[in-house]
Amino acid sequence: MLDDIPYEEADRVLQALLDSAANASASLGREDFLPLPEDKGDRRVAAVDGGSTTLYDLGSLMVGAIRTGYLVFDGMDMVHEQISPVQLVKVDRVSAAEHYARVCAEMDVPLHEHPRELDAFIQRLRYLGEMRGALDALDHLEEGDILLLDGSLRSDIPRPGDVLKTVLDQAEARNVTVVGVSKSSSLNRDGIPLLALARHRAGELGLDTWMFPVDPGDSHEHGNVSVVRFHPRSSFAFRVDVYGEQNALGFLRKHSSDPSLIGYPSPLSAIHNRVAISRSAANGISMVLETHLATMPGREDWVGLLRDFHSLLDRGV
Repeated sequence: MLDDIPYEEADRVLQALLDSAANASASLGREDFLPLPEDKGDRRVAAVDGGSTTLYDLGSLMVGAIRTGYLVFDGMDMVHEQISPVQLVKVDRVSAAEHYARVCAEMDVPLHEHPRELDAFIQRLRYLGEMRGALDALDHLEEGDILLLDGSLRSDIPRPGDVLKTVLDQAEARNVTVVGVSKSSSLNRDGIPLLALARHRAGELGLDTWMFPVDPGDSHEHGNVSVVRFHPRSSFAFRVDVYGEQNALGFLRKHSSDPSLIGYPSPLSAIHNRVAISRSAANGISMVLETHLATMPGREDWVGLLRDFHSLLDRGV
């Protein structure tokens, strides 16, 4: 419990933040915001996502859980579902490089340097699983359809770009538009997060749904980037990368009216709900692992291998 809450410090920090945000907001004009393009009609959309969590962080070793999948919609109707079972992954600092090389070989992905941090390693494995799902999902799509990914089509975080390029190339060959939607982003104006800044400034200008085009410098390779508000009652805007036809934004606007997550494309929320690994689910998996270890004949004395005193301390025990 924090007894000496620093109210004066909080006031100083917040005032500095608000001053910076106001200055950045004033630099955005009405001409920076464009109307969303019109939708050309119903089509198929495949939404791809993945979930991962760290079950045990034991310093030199981590145990994580990963689940990926995709859903295919024809208009508003789901016509195909492919969700992988939860995969348990053990990674350690000694065998990480060998593990990563094996996964890349299985996917026929050029070998890149594996992440040094083990939690980033688990996230990389999830990303590769998502890209595998994206390639599979393309088999259910035809010309004019949309492949919808969670996250941007580029990133400052190192990741095996060749596998994404394979997805983009195969989509382009089929005339399928690839759209990446990011809930958070490092895009900024004078250090102020651009998603919140554009949303606030558009509200001051009385705009409802809109796109705010952004030029990250390599649009010719990865498509066009915009900050987008899909619904007039949404409190959020998203970073949206489009590789292909811009009218895909009009289709997503039409499919962002679910009252539970208004303003967020419903195909993405649907696949997220199927692949996300909640904290309660992670706790359940951990309990199964510990119970199973404690009952393995001759191995019960190793149950301490999975115990972490820091987690006990954080619970205030």
